[in-house]
This record gives sequence, C-alpha cells and structure tokens, in this order.
Amino acid sequence: MNKKLLTIAIVMLATFSMKAQDLFLTWEGDTLGSTHTVWGEPDSSEIVFHAVVHNNTEKWMKIKVRRNQIEMLDSTSSYFCWGECFDDDIVESPDSILIPSGGSSADDSFSGHYLPKGKMGTSVVEYMFYNMDNEEE
Repeated sequence: MNKKLLTIAIVMLATFSMKAQDLFLTWEGDTLGSTHTVWGEPDSSEIVFHAVVHNNTEKWMKIKVRRNQIEMLDSTSSYFCWGECFDDDIVESPDSILIPSGGSSADDSFSGHYLPKGKMGTSVVEYMFYNMDNEEE
C-alpha cells in the first residue's frame, strides 16, 4: 500500500507582520509563496522544512519567529529551530536573529520539524517572522 498521503503545510509570508516585500523566504534557492507543502511518509520519524529569511529593507532587523499549530493530527507534534532548537511547547523564539540590510539568515538558522508518529493525513503549521523592534512595521 502506498503511504505517501502524509503532508505538512507550512504557511509562510502571508503571516509576516510587515509588508510582504520587506521579508521573504527561500528554500533550496526558490522564493516561497504564502503556503508551502512538504510531503513525507507517516513512518518517518521526522519531516524537516528549512527556509532562509531575507531582509529586503535598508535597515538591520532583529527577526523573531512564532509558530501556530493550526491543524494537527492527533498524537503528532511539531517544533522549530531559529538559531537554536526549542521544545514543542515553545511557540515563540525567545531570541532574535539580526539580519542586515539586504542580507539573509544563515542557511541552517530556521527549520520547522514535524513528527508524524505514524499518522496519515494533513497537519498545518504556520510560522510568522517579524521584526521584534517594530512588529507593525
């Protein structure tokens, strides 16, 4: 039986708290839209999504990230890394990463992790990146 039915949708960009052109994400060299789906196998121990955050402004920004588990299959879990990895009960990075004007986070700074625990179906996890000095900017 084919078990390639498990998905995790990582919702990005649409949840930036600033103008979409100020920050943008790339993954494996491609610019991401507002939603990105990562496919995986239910028998995988972990499904990992990496992204690079780009600062498209003329000022340096201290960027933090928040995770929102919008829809999770029963018994599954997720966690994220932003400079360092955090337990699954942490929803916001305690520290920021300083991204210079026109610069980017390191390739390995952000990763979203999903633990399917053998469950088939779809889980939706949202990550919001924002400037900690001015979330409304």
